[in-house]
Amino acid sequence: MDIFLLLLGLLFMILGIIGAFLARGSGPLEAASSGAHVHGQLLNRLPSTGVIANDLVTCLVETLIDMGVDRELGVSDEPHLGGN
Repeated sequence: MDIFLLLLGLLFMILGIIGAFLARGSGPLEAASSGAHVHGQLLNRLPSTGVIANDLVTCLVETLIDMGVDRELGVSDEPHLGGN
């Protein structure tokens, strides 16, 4: 049961990232490839054990900032956009 919840959580996370790119106006292929890239970068930053949902939020925001995703939109490099 634990592995099922893990896989389901990962699926929802990557779908959320892809959905965010689609909402920003990306095409389906660009959104999927960008979402997969962001997801991979995010997983590289996380510890291998003991991850909780709040860790994902903070790490995702930091990953997007480091990748410069919103730089062209003029969004500042605020490190705590995920709320703690």
